[in-house]
Amino acid sequence: MDFSWSPADPILALFVPECENQPARVSLAQIPSKEELRQKNLFSVSDCKMYWQSNGDYLAVKVDRYTKTKKNTYTGFELFRIKERDIPIEVLELDNKNDKIIAFAWEPKGHRFAVIHGDNPRPEISFYSVRSGTKTSRVSKLTTLKGKQANALYWSPGGRFLILAGLKGFNGQLEFFDVDELETMASAEHFMATDVEWDPTGRYVATSVTSVHEMENGFNIWSFNGKLLYRILKDHFLQNTERKLNKEKRVPIMVDVTSMGEITAIAARIGVDRSQIDLDSIHVPPGEDCGIPSDDDDLMEEDPLEFDTGFGNILVVDNLPVVPKEKFEKLEGVVRKIYSQLGVIKEDGLWMPVDPEAELSKEKTHGYKLDRSHIFVVNMFDDIEKFLKVPDEWAPPEIKPYVPGENLQQWLADEKARDQFVIRAGNDTEVLWNDARQLKPELVYKRSTESFVQWSPPETYLATVHRQGAAIWGGATTFNRLMRYAHPHVKLIDFSPGERYLVTYSSHEPSNPRDTHRVVLNIFDVRTGKVMRDFKGSADEFAVGGTGGVTGWSPADPILALFVPECGNQPARVSLVQIPSKEELRQKNLFSVSDCKMYWQSNGDYLAVKVDRYTKTKKSTYTGFELFRIKERDIPIEVLELDNKNDKIIAFAWEPKGHRFAVIHGDNPRPDISFYSVRSGTNTGRVSKLTTLKGKQANALYWSPGGRFLILAGLKGFNGQLEFFDVDELETMASAEHFMATDVEWDPTGRYVATSVTSVHEMENGFNIWSFNGKLLYRILKDHFFQYLWRPRPPSFLSKEKEEEIAKNLKRYSKKYEAEDQDVSLQLSEQDREKRKKLKEEWEAWINEWKRLHEEEKMEREKLRDGEASDEEEEYEAKEVEVEEIINVTEEIIPFEESQQ
Repeated sequence: MDFSWSPADPILALFVPECENQPARVSLAQIPSKEELRQKNLFSVSDCKMYWQSNGDYLAVKVDRYTKTKKNTYTGFELFRIKERDIPIEVLELDNKNDKIIAFAWEPKGHRFAVIHGDNPRPEISFYSVRSGTKTSRVSKLTTLKGKQANALYWSPGGRFLILAGLKGFNGQLEFFDVDELETMASAEHFMATDVEWDPTGRYVATSVTSVHEMENGFNIWSFNGKLLYRILKDHFLQNTERKLNKEKRVPIMVDVTSMGEITAIAARIGVDRSQIDLDSIHVPPGEDCGIPSDDDDLMEEDPLEFDTGFGNILVVDNLPVVPKEKFEKLEGVVRKIYSQLGVIKEDGLWMPVDPEAELSKEKTHGYKLDRSHIFVVNMFDDIEKFLKVPDEWAPPEIKPYVPGENLQQWLADEKARDQFVIRAGNDTEVLWNDARQLKPELVYKRSTESFVQWSPPETYLATVHRQGAAIWGGATTFNRLMRYAHPHVKLIDFSPGERYLVTYSSHEPSNPRDTHRVVLNIFDVRTGKVMRDFKGSADEFAVGGTGGVTGWSPADPILALFVPECGNQPARVSLVQIPSKEELRQKNLFSVSDCKMYWQSNGDYLAVKVDRYTKTKKSTYTGFELFRIKERDIPIEVLELDNKNDKIIAFAWEPKGHRFAVIHGDNPRPDISFYSVRSGTNTGRVSKLTTLKGKQANALYWSPGGRFLILAGLKGFNGQLEFFDVDELETMASAEHFMATDVEWDPTGRYVATSVTSVHEMENGFNIWSFNGKLLYRILKDHFFQYLWRPRPPSFLSKEKEEEIAKNLKRYSKKYEAEDQDVSLQLSEQDREKRKKLKEEWEAWINEWKRLHEEEKMEREKLRDGEASDEEEEYEAKEVEVEEIINVTEEIIPFEESQQ
């Protein structure tokens, strides 16, 4: 009989071998009730071993069974899921069940295990998980490593990392393996290593060669990922032990064992005869520990005394009867009897030791009737002090005069109807007006910032991010700090759609590599700065959703689009679900799906689902679209395939507030761009293709916020090619280039476009402002340019009918604005004339000044020339002078023969 205790629960696992006609069995018994929780009968058993997982969640029973001939054995595992209902059991057999099991080890606190198996000199190592991704409660194999020099497994105490060790016959081969990534981090060797020990935190590993070998004795210290940190050699090395962690102490201490041979050698070197020394006669001075901490220090330390502070645990009982001194003990006994039923009273007085008991005593005894004429009135002592501080005469509070706040939407009333934008360059953040008529920006506010900035959705606030937290800014004419939000090392922020709340997020790297990083999420009230809710903890606690799923919210309605991948015999599907009722509005099954992406139209009228499907051979994929008409009856679905369904989809974009969309597709260096409409001229409810542009240098699509106009942008590899396209007329308005452009941003009105080159490039940093039809208005260069953001505008208050009326009468309104534009143009011309006139006047003033100086120096010049007036010289004599100049010198050796003499 063999048995094994659960490491976490009072459960005993028993193996009972075969006896007469009774088969062998494994039983799980609850102690001390001896209730049998689960039993499994086993037949033809040769041997049995049990392996508990460290949390007691799983039990693996290795069973060696005889073959039918009884000449050989084969091995399998019985896996007990202890914490699941009815303790289900699963049978696991290796791919080759005749393989010899060399080693087995559970992941500490985890759900994986590793097995070394095989009969070859280089066995195999298989990894399994008892928690599958599909939650089917089936054990699944993760991978198998072939031909490894390993015969022992050493898991990190925190899981994930595993050392595949080849001891004894493998001479200390070490492989540091990451089971999460299923890859080897490092391979190393500690020649003749006999032991491997992880430190309790999982940060370091010690390997040692003990005195079973006569050479190479000592130990090595490695990092968790296989880097050798240092090596110590010790003759006659016996033991290497990690000190266990005591509560919150996390200081690993290595026990250094010195051999008697070393002691003798040291004594001989300093001239001491060790045989003449009585070790028992040596005494260490009081208080001296020679730098070696005692293991009993923790036991000898006394806890510091803790004293009660404040008066939160003191009761004041009024309205007690007035008694003479001789009756005080009797009254005290009555009061003690009353309150001793509710708490512990100190011996030196009627004291209540803790605040909760004091509050309970006040609640239970306030109004207690001692007799008809004596009723207790109980107050906390702290309240008595507060009551004593109340002034005898009431003074009305000072009424502060009302100070109206700034109009944070004042910028919307700009007479020139300009838009604002914010840029970040270097350490500065600037808010500017886009003054396109003046062909330059106008500065509104500038300050130094540390990180990125962000506008709130309805445009009221500008948020900045700092090391200490976040801040919001706003104002009528300039930007003032309105509120701060403390959140150290904040990394991300976001506003709620209505600007009522601000969410801040940060993640902090763990000090221990086996731990996950810590996440902090705060939700602030924007106006008060108060933390309304916070979420803190390990990143593992914030994991949401399943693997492979895709979700997308409608931008206008409480409708959630869900993509559920294939599972077993169930096909993949896309579902539209009404929230919060969870009513399924529409569903579409999809087959042979490789990938899926969803694109909502800005009004939530349409949903396009891009579906990549496998071909029959499973070697390649092709793409199609499922188009959902959300606002139509029963939500009809239409299938769209490109002319060449094998084309790769590079980009997809809906027209804002419209019914058209554009697709960039193709595998050529110059892809094609196709335009479609889901509202045909005949109102048949069929999608129709408008046109296809062949061979365009584009890989991104940027629709104007008002629709109709589209920028076909070639970023990255296309070096900033821009094509301004009119989708109504299906023609190109202009082609341009912003070399190395990284970003394209339409302004909220659709009148202007900003293209920028950020600091991902080292040169050409800055931004260009274009008109909607592709005319370059102005260019600003900024070193270390990081960010460009237009200030959002709030939704229009005009009804749809009013907007249509304005569009019909646009010519009547346009006369006013054309006149204003003409005035601005004339003003610019006048400014140019004034500028040229000023430059001319400055030039003439400079010439006149030099003429004046020339006249003042005339007498001095005549004096220096012996009375000759050089300014009046009219006759002169021209002489021709020849000047020789050596241009080049060449040396040449001429051979000389004697016969020429």
